[in-house]
Amino acid sequence: MAPIRIRTKVESDTLVLPELKLLVGKMVEIQVSEELEPCVGDPWADAERAVRELSDYDFDASTVQRETDRRQSQDHLA
Repeated sequence: MAPIRIRTKVESDTLVLPELKLLVGKMVEIQVSEELEPCVGDPWADAERAVRELSDYDFDASTVQRETDRRQSQDHLA
């Protein structure tokens, strides 16, 4: 049997899916994944706004951590 794809909004933890009526009583595999909303607008503008709104971010700590990670990544090679 060909796979059945059902796109629906989950409104509760109990789903009623008439499309599966023929499969009642049979072993099936059910996969559920969330669909991400499409990006609307300019993603670069959104990124720029997010960066401008950053507060309490320690850029120096980030740089030091990156350098420490780089040095330690070579430790296992010695």
